[in-house]
Amino acid sequence: MGKQKKKAKRRKPPRPPLSILDKTLYFLFLLLSYGLVLFFLLGILLLRKGIAFSDPTVVAASSKDLSFFFLIPLFLLLVCTPVCFLEFTAGNRLPLFGNRKIKYGRPPWDEHCYPLFSSRYKKEAMIRPSKKENRRIIAVTLTVFFALTLLLGSLSLFSRKCLYQDGSLACYNSFGQPTDHFVSEEFSHLTIQTDFHRRFRGKGYWCCEIRLSTPTGETFTFYQYEFRDTIWLEEMARIKSCFSSEDITIQGQQNLYKIISAYDLNSEESQALKKLFTKS
Repeated sequence: MGKQKKKAKRRKPPRPPLSILDKTLYFLFLLLSYGLVLFFLLGILLLRKGIAFSDPTVVAASSKDLSFFFLIPLFLLLVCTPVCFLEFTAGNRLPLFGNRKIKYGRPPWDEHCYPLFSSRYKKEAMIRPSKKENRRIIAVTLTVFFALTLLLGSLSLFSRKCLYQDGSLACYNSFGQPTDHFVSEEFSHLTIQTDFHRRFRGKGYWCCEIRLSTPTGETFTFYQYEFRDTIWLEEMARIKSCFSSEDITIQGQQNLYKIISAYDLNSEESQALKKLFTKS
């Protein structure tokens, strides 16, 4: 049986090669698809930030550890769908507009292979009812999966930890409901430090890390990547004033001049940064 199937596949007429136009269109479709995926994910991240800072008294926010897992099914669907589409179209050499020099549907080519968008082969390229039904089922299935993964991904929008101007902290679940609340007096220690996150070929960016700890050992961490935001630096300095010098740990003071030079901070911004990294 296996040999007969192999022989049947060999006897099947080949499909004509794709034209340069068709190859270009498939390549552009791939780029556009992944461009839309990146744009969509960027929109989700901006929406998360907008929700987190919708309260003007919020000075820092971070997502919960497992919140991004809700986005994994949506991300996989958006990434895999274009790949599968190209595998069943470009992979099977399905022409879009075709090549005028090729006579589609005639020997030695496959009699069922016609360009999808060519007026010359409009009648021959009519889709059979069975194929129409299959495509309708695939489209409905993808729509349902997209709706479900989008609904699941939306749960990651509201899960967050927010630090407020008065030094209090609130945690919110996936439905935007507060689950925990801490006032500034409940924190036993504050850590402020600078870190350099290295990227490709030694390039990278500086980060300010704020870490609040409770007597029970629970820790909440917030990050800031923009050192020109003097309002944020002043707000954090105000929160720092709620702690005694014994309960404050400052790390990375030796990096301040590197940060000032890297971001070309003016005198006001430099003073705000130095004030935050001074215990007194």
